[in-house]
Amino acid sequence: MAGLPARRLATDFQNERLPLNLLVIEDNPADFLLLEHHLRKHQLAAVCTRVASAPELDNALESESWDVVLADYNAPGMIFESSLHQIHSRRPDLPVILISGAMGEEQAVEMLKTGVGDFVLKDNLTRLVPAIHRCLREADEQRARQAVEAALQASEAFNLLDSMSFHIAVLDRQGAIAAVNEPWRRFSLENSAENGQPAPRTGIGFNYLTICQEAKGEDSESAQSIYAGIRAVLEGRLPKFTLEYPCHAPWEQRWFSMTVTPLENSAGAVVAHTNITERKLAEIALERERSFLKALIQTVPDLIWLKDPNGVYLACNPRFEQFFGASEADIRGKTDYDFMNRELANFFRQKDREAIAAGQPRINEEELTFAADGHREWVETIKTPMRDGEGQLIGVLGIARDITTVRAAQAALREREEIYSAIVNQADDGIVLIDIATLRFVEFNEAACRGLGYTREELSRMTLNDIQSAFTPAEVANRVQKLLEQGSGVFEVAHRHKNGEIRLIQVTNRVIQIRDRRYFAAIWHDITERKCAEKALQEAMMFLRESQAIARVGGWKANLVTGMLMWTEEVYRLVEHPLDPPSVNLEQGLQYYAPEFLPTIRQRLWEAWEQGAAFTVETEMIAASGRRFWAELRCIGRMDYEGERYIVGTFQDISERRAAEQALRNSEKRYRAVVESQDDALCRWLPDSTLTFVNSAYQRIFRQRRPADHWSPLVRVYPRSRAGGRGGQMQRTRGQTRKAVL
Repeated sequence: MAGLPARRLATDFQNERLPLNLLVIEDNPADFLLLEHHLRKHQLAAVCTRVASAPELDNALESESWDVVLADYNAPGMIFESSLHQIHSRRPDLPVILISGAMGEEQAVEMLKTGVGDFVLKDNLTRLVPAIHRCLREADEQRARQAVEAALQASEAFNLLDSMSFHIAVLDRQGAIAAVNEPWRRFSLENSAENGQPAPRTGIGFNYLTICQEAKGEDSESAQSIYAGIRAVLEGRLPKFTLEYPCHAPWEQRWFSMTVTPLENSAGAVVAHTNITERKLAEIALERERSFLKALIQTVPDLIWLKDPNGVYLACNPRFEQFFGASEADIRGKTDYDFMNRELANFFRQKDREAIAAGQPRINEEELTFAADGHREWVETIKTPMRDGEGQLIGVLGIARDITTVRAAQAALREREEIYSAIVNQADDGIVLIDIATLRFVEFNEAACRGLGYTREELSRMTLNDIQSAFTPAEVANRVQKLLEQGSGVFEVAHRHKNGEIRLIQVTNRVIQIRDRRYFAAIWHDITERKCAEKALQEAMMFLRESQAIARVGGWKANLVTGMLMWTEEVYRLVEHPLDPPSVNLEQGLQYYAPEFLPTIRQRLWEAWEQGAAFTVETEMIAASGRRFWAELRCIGRMDYEGERYIVGTFQDISERRAAEQALRNSEKRYRAVVESQDDALCRWLPDSTLTFVNSAYQRIFRQRRPADHWSPLVRVYPRSRAGGRGGQMQRTRGQTRKAVL
């Protein structure tokens, strides 16, 4: 084909699998071997030759024919800009791909402006093979355009031009269209308002400069740039003009790339258009996704950061900026040792190493002091090693969630349990809680165990029938039925001790209900030896579990007018919505909210949409399986992006926290029910003789109000006794002398 250089095309390597001839500027032999290994791994047939100095580069350019140059930016003894000039002066059409160990986006963009075809980071070579193919393809296109020019000059142009995909028009010195190729004609017909007729002013004879100069509407700005660029080429002020510009049709969005090249002897210029819509749409989609993910990370209430394997910070979110009291720009490139004392920095570094060594997330709790305002938070930190698509370690991703409230709730629960445990353990008698359905001992104090001679493990496996000496199972069932009818009862029974001894017990029973189960709250008073069991009631079963270490959270954004809803994968998982079908819309997403909460959710969403107001709502959800759980819906407000409006926020499963709070209330209710069921007076005082708790029996005996109403010093209750002693005032009740348990 006339005008084409004697060189293989990119399609030759793809179709015939011919090996590429790659020139590699690299001073490190190990990096060069890794580069060859990567190319072989991705099945790219290539012969690589390494040079490490300017003379070697000069000899290589003189003696060999190369397809692509892969250049290290920091090769010792070689200035990259000088090497690039040396390559372009010898081989103007030879593509150069920059490979760097560390380079910022701004510096990379500046390199691209100097003629670099692309750039790839050394620690992330995933883009290398696609970049090589793209550079070869662009080089082929460049050579094709040069071939067009040569073909035009040789008067054999249009046999070649008609076979190309570019829309090509040849302009004379004044900018008039002198010739067009077949793709230009087809494009003109496709964009015509009349079937079978070309679009107005696109044919031979029309002045292209005039068309651009008179353009109006949305595309007028691009048209003026094209006008100025073509004039500059025709007048010899520019050797070439290129521009990417939008050219939207009513039925679709389109983008084109234009190249204007002068003909010999200033005879005119060749204008070539190529459709780049697919690439632009991909770039727009990628940018939107990137913006969404960035907004999500910025709005997540957790601290998020990323370090490289050496502990150098690569990125962080605003919450982490508050921790260090510095901006992300000031944090990047530094380590923990730049912001905190060495001991704490060593601790953080050790946790990073443990996560890397484990190859999986590592979790720990720690208390942090925020440099921004000095406040302290307990956080749960998750550190996860992050790897690229090839399994190479990128660094350590850290996420820290505020658990200060959870820890406070846990501390309150433990304190409440200790209070009730201390109260119950003041009793000399055995106290048991018996499941009516199974007659098993579900809760009991140490006095009950010692009274029968069994261990806690043994008694927990026994039933009421197992300790009876005089009653058969049928008689026990009869007494149980009577107790259920009466609601309570006091009687004497014979219990069999583990050693076979018979113990006579006075039993006080009361029927209580906790949630959906009924129990006997029983007090066993040993009347055989008139001894009280030691005060050692301990809680054997925990009705609450500590909140799970990790709270799950996802992100969302929505447009309430169009009904658009976008979730992150975590939200799909929380509501058990499959990922395979198309994305949910707003109404489909709202169906997972419990009906009783849905009106509130809709109202708050519309307030955020109309006013930009942020909100946080706790709501009950119904997953796809029917499982109900609680979630915190957080909206950070409204955002506008490229003419579209959204409200964005987070979605977090708070079922464990809600369950912990509910369990605390149930535990308090349960213990209070046990204590309130006793006929003996129970109280608790502080060393200064101030009462902190009394039960109903205590109130009846001593006519004393609860501490919540009046904190009564002990001397007011027992004016004749010495406060702070371990004894108590004797009280005559129902013909018996009882000692108040103090």
